[in-house]
Amino acid sequence: MIPQSRTPPPKQATTVDHIEYSVNYLTNELQLDSFQSAAVKSHLTENQKEVEKVLELQISREEKEEKIKILHEKLTADISSLLNEEQKQKFDALQQKNKKKEKKSKKKS
Repeated sequence: MIPQSRTPPPKQATTVDHIEYSVNYLTNELQLDSFQSAAVKSHLTENQKEVEKVLELQISREEKEEKIKILHEKLTADISSLLNEEQKQKFDALQQKNKKKEKKSKKKS
């Protein structure tokens, strides 16, 4: 019998990895300074904790979606408040691009 080499399954992205990716992406796209970058990371981390709390609630899916939508809107406003006018314009454009992607992926589902 020939032993088969087993490749471990790919590592699942952790919440921290996702937050770091988002911070790095926004830092590069919006040319954030170190203060803005740290503040964005703080807001993303806090938002993730709040989303996790909502997901644990014993409420309907629709209620969870509504609460998460409100949290996302707050996160967007918090991040926007850290930006100068040029960065806000770029951030708004990124938000619009993401909304278009979400609509396309929902149509495929």
